[in-house]
Amino acid sequence: LKIFSIALWEFLALALFFLVTMGVGWLLSKGTEKIISRYIDDEKYSNYVGSTNGVADLVNKLTVPLTFTISFLLVFTLVSGGFPYLDAVASSTRPLIWIGLVFSTLWLGIRIINFFANRYQSLQIENLAEEHFDKERRRRTYVSIFRRVFIFVMILGSIWIGLSEFANMEGLGKTLLTSAGIAGVVIGIAAQPILGNIIAGVQVAVTQPVRIGDSVIMDGNFSTVEDLRYTYAVLKTWDERRLIVPMRELITEMVENWSHTEVHQTCPVFLYVDYGADIDTIRQQFISAVKDNKLWDNKTEPEMFVVEVTANIIHLRGAVSGVGPIEAWTLACEIREQMLNYLYSKQKAYLPAERLILKGQNQ
Repeated sequence: LKIFSIALWEFLALALFFLVTMGVGWLLSKGTEKIISRYIDDEKYSNYVGSTNGVADLVNKLTVPLTFTISFLLVFTLVSGGFPYLDAVASSTRPLIWIGLVFSTLWLGIRIINFFANRYQSLQIENLAEEHFDKERRRRTYVSIFRRVFIFVMILGSIWIGLSEFANMEGLGKTLLTSAGIAGVVIGIAAQPILGNIIAGVQVAVTQPVRIGDSVIMDGNFSTVEDLRYTYAVLKTWDERRLIVPMRELITEMVENWSHTEVHQTCPVFLYVDYGADIDTIRQQFISAVKDNKLWDNKTEPEMFVVEVTANIIHLRGAVSGVGPIEAWTLACEIREQMLNYLYSKQKAYLPAERLILKGQNQ
């Protein structure tokens, strides 16, 4: 009995060999994990790796994809005639087994990249002190983007390597390669926005106009950069909304970054009073209110100046500072409210108002 010119016993032999190699691969992976777990100092890895068994954890995560990779590699060796005492069995299935080997290796590679990226984040990012927040944002940006770029390149390379096996099959190979070439041109034209965003993502990672954790204003929305993906960025607004922004806009559009060079921030507080107001008393009250607030950074002295005088009002500008953009903005809001209460209770007569002078009938 033959199926597609392949004897049934060949199918059965191939399936049996695949199951045997799966068992061999699983035993090798689990055995390695057991050996590593036995000889690793748990306390040492708990202190330096952030988990009880970092290397064993890696082996555990790689067990399944490594098992498939070993199995497909041995089966591919079999159908290619690689074993000296075995003839090629079901050699017509060689391209399909090759694809299985390529994608199981891709799966293994992605697991390895994600493991080491997460481990680097645990060791080199999450353990940074608060004063190294700028370094933390820079490293998070690198990890987020380049992890995805490496995986994307691996996927494209795996597809290309997988299709290369079909070149040995004259008719099918030429058809697939020709179709792939035509499809590549069509997809390339249609995917220009996607490819442009991917390239922009790499540019963002290298030049870093924005980084994960930055406080930015874009299209009038005050947001925090929450994540940087392949083709878009996720911005979290102050009211818990999420803005999905294409990567290209972070390069081509104007973005107001409040924490690009440092997180320390100064915010203005504007007040408007009448000509009769006691400016010096208002200034002292403003300085006292800022210094009594827990959000003040205790470094930059608060100040207030008369920045403009019109025919009806005096324009005062105060400056407050906080350790970060959110703290500075919140501090400005609280001080503004306190100063409004002070002006209304202590200098109500000198709040901005329109005055009408009525002349007597005898004048």
